[in-house]
Amino acid sequence: MGFGLFDSDSGKKSSGSELTPKRVAFLEACAKNPGLYFWGTDPETGQHIVRTKDTHDEENPIKPLPDWPYLAFTVKQWAREDVKKHMVDKPRQLMVSWLLVLWMDYASVFKQYCRCLLNKATQQEAEYMLFDRLGVVHKYWPAWFAEWVECEPKKTTGEYFYGRTGSSVAATGENVDDRAARGDQASIFGVDEAARHPRLREVVAALMPMSKQVILVSTPEAGTPGSQYFNEILMEEP
Repeated sequence: MGFGLFDSDSGKKSSGSELTPKRVAFLEACAKNPGLYFWGTDPETGQHIVRTKDTHDEENPIKPLPDWPYLAFTVKQWAREDVKKHMVDKPRQLMVSWLLVLWMDYASVFKQYCRCLLNKATQQEAEYMLFDRLGVVHKYWPAWFAEWVECEPKKTTGEYFYGRTGSSVAATGENVDDRAARGDQASIFGVDEAARHPRLREVVAALMPMSKQVILVSTPEAGTPGSQYFNEILMEEP
């Protein structure tokens, strides 16, 4: 596979969990098929690997990512290596912002030295989104999966670090180009609520040359700072 994901300690037991041959095979399949991570289940217990938070359900808020067809279609589009820039014009409550964070999480879990940047209009908003959503996902990972990933939140720097792969997901605000300039090329640069970004045109121009993939997610609301540019992008020829 070339990811260096599996080593001689794969069969060790810890905290009552075991990375069994079935689970190793499942991880190998996930590395090739992102959908298995988002919607797949532990081959030993049937427990979903990824669970999210439904803020509208007070009795049972923690649940698997919905298996709505358009989410699977979006994942397939983001997985294309022949397309660098993606735009998603989304209504609310359709889990696309969740999917953006999970896409960066997936890349960091299964690919070595992936550097993902999650951007919103302000650093504070980006950090809240990152820690709120991945905090839930990582809390409810099966114990064996969490131990295998070795992910650690670093709130002082606004990022998650993935020990097994050396990858990271970092929150960025309006000065994202300054932060990116201090590091290497970004594997994934994602903007949530892109139409509201005060410097969307400038930020995309700065990050396109130094990012392998750019994903813009938003409801293009009229009158917001980046709405005109977001709509211009949506109207571009594919």
